[in-house]
Amino acid sequence: MTDRTIDMTDDANILELYHRISKNEKELNNILTINNGETKIDDLDLQLVEKLEWKPKEEEEEEREYIFKINDKSYTVLVNDIMHVDTYINQDTGKIPENWSQTWDTGDFWEIQNDTTFVDDKKLVYIEGGGRVPIIWNEIGKFKDIEIAFEVNFGSIGQSSTDIAFIRTNDVENSDNGTGYIIRTDNNGSDIRLDKIVDGDSSEITSSSWNHTSNTLYNFRFQVFGNKIKARAWNASDDEPNSWNISTTDEDIDEEGYIGFGDNRGRGYEYGWISWSEESEDASILND
Repeated sequence: MTDRTIDMTDDANILELYHRISKNEKELNNILTINNGETKIDDLDLQLVEKLEWKPKEEEEEEREYIFKINDKSYTVLVNDIMHVDTYINQDTGKIPENWSQTWDTGDFWEIQNDTTFVDDKKLVYIEGGGRVPIIWNEIGKFKDIEIAFEVNFGSIGQSSTDIAFIRTNDVENSDNGTGYIIRTDNNGSDIRLDKIVDGDSSEITSSSWNHTSNTLYNFRFQVFGNKIKARAWNASDDEPNSWNISTTDEDIDEEGYIGFGDNRGRGYEYGWISWSEESEDASILND
């Protein structure tokens, strides 16, 4: 497990707790325990009263307490395994998120835009075409074993495969040295595909039939644990399926790396929220 302390003075982490309560109320009992037993909270006015630090449960047996003020009432919240999210809230449009960075190339290829279709009315968009320039969530650091979940709207569908998301990718100046596992779309909206790129050399690992269309919101769950790689995708308005579109193994990338998004064909893919977890099938879904 990556050794780090999550600083709850950071607005992004406070926002995450807000979402766990207000956006995913049905998950409340699984993620938070509120001492007075209330599970129904509407129209939250969430303020942090006491700021503390929290370490992953495996590294610290004692649960951390956070004192929140909600609608002028004080609550003590016991934090278990927090699933981290980003929705680009309070970030300026027209630029990349402050806690993300572009890699494998230089220039301005990504930006935040306003869009009420997405959680917190923000989306992340690749605005240039013709090159493989991932954007990575560098603030959270590198992972070897991780699961991510995210929302994407495909602006257009094409015959050529297009990058969607990366795990175990690296931060280098040139795509000739790029490495990572990549989930992609393929074949005019009828396939989902898993690729790997090792020192700039890209190859397909496997693919699966999956019909998808442009201008539709989809959710993805993508994980790499050891040599096992899984991914599934579904319409954001539907329930999450139990089966995986991709389930395979690969040994070639056995090192920590970043997570992030891609759109190397410039098809106008639009990314909403993203969450991550170091446990399988625990990355939170914000729009269900």
